[in-house]
Amino acid sequence: MEMAAYDLVILDWMLPGQDGISLLRKLRQAGQTLPVLLLTAKDSIENRVEGLDAGADDYLIKPFAFEELLARIRVLMRRQTNIRLDTVAIADMTVNFSTRTVTRGNKKYSSIG
Repeated sequence: MEMAAYDLVILDWMLPGQDGISLLRKLRQAGQTLPVLLLTAKDSIENRVEGLDAGADDYLIKPFAFEELLARIRVLMRRQTNIRLDTVAIADMTVNFSTRTVTRGNKKYSSIG
């Protein structure tokens, strides 16, 4: 399954034609690791466990407050950023979190933290 580059998927369990859980399983089987927030009216513990076991990173039950949806998106994006960012570059400064070094211009500084 080829997929465009997205930062986050907000997926409803009950989609027309194919349920969101099946789609989620296909995404995970295809090796997609992007965060998935599963939205649903299904609120039983069994449903939550099934959604999370299928590969959802978070589970939000309808109806929900828009502020909570935004907060959960922020959390998932923050987690994703921590995973994906190893090096950050701004102007002539580069921070490498793996090697714990900062380079500015031609000068390298070690042991940041």
